[in-house]
Amino acid sequence: MSENDIAGLALALPSLRRLAHPERSATEKDPCRSSMTGLRASTPTAASTSEEREFVAELIVAQDEPVLEIGTGLCACMAQALARRGFRVFTVDRDRAAALEANQVLAAAGLRGRTRVVVADASNLPFRRGSVRTAVAYSALHHATDLEGAVRGIASVLNERGRLIVSDWDEGANGVLDRLLQALEAWFEEVTVVPRGIRRVYVCEEPHRRSCDRVLHLGETESESIGHGKLRRQARRAMGAGSRSARTVHAP
Repeated sequence: MSENDIAGLALALPSLRRLAHPERSATEKDPCRSSMTGLRASTPTAASTSEEREFVAELIVAQDEPVLEIGTGLCACMAQALARRGFRVFTVDRDRAAALEANQVLAAAGLRGRTRVVVADASNLPFRRGSVRTAVAYSALHHATDLEGAVRGIASVLNERGRLIVSDWDEGANGVLDRLLQALEAWFEEVTVVPRGIRRVYVCEEPHRRSCDRVLHLGETESESIGHGKLRRQARRAMGAGSRSARTVHAP
């Protein structure tokens, strides 16, 4: 993604330009629980997080293809935002109880026809290698216990034109965004960083297709797809490696 692309997006979305430097709220919480730890994360105000999700959705270029979302959460907030925009969404949560509740939330919102909740870990996704065009991770990866493994797993299912869009923040002030950037650089040829206040948005393209020694076989473990009361098993393989430096674009 070029700097002109980022700048053009911000100019085309007047309602989002003011979010380039949102203020942090120490008291308000995002209703979306993190699926990576089972805890609720303190974030900016509900209004700003909603608009940030819209900003992320605007970065999806493949409008007519399904979107893989990482970290469903109890409210399935990002999945809802994407489905309401007309996307078909496969959303992944490693916590089965959270996934079941999210599935109920989506059904109550009338969105289950456009969404499917899958129980799986990001490092071991039940999708064929190269089968996904767009993946989104909103406020999820900073909770990952194996951050590089999660990024590697996502990169492995993206196709050659695939794009991963990450929006995250350093909730624990422990340098997780630096580690996240390192992991993204290791598995994507091009990483564009868009600072947005306390958040960072990473647009990652050209996932590496080189084979490596670490090849995961999901068929060795069980993954559950929750939809219409049925649990289904799926399988896939993951591969890829490499590194490249990132660039930072400041949205106007």
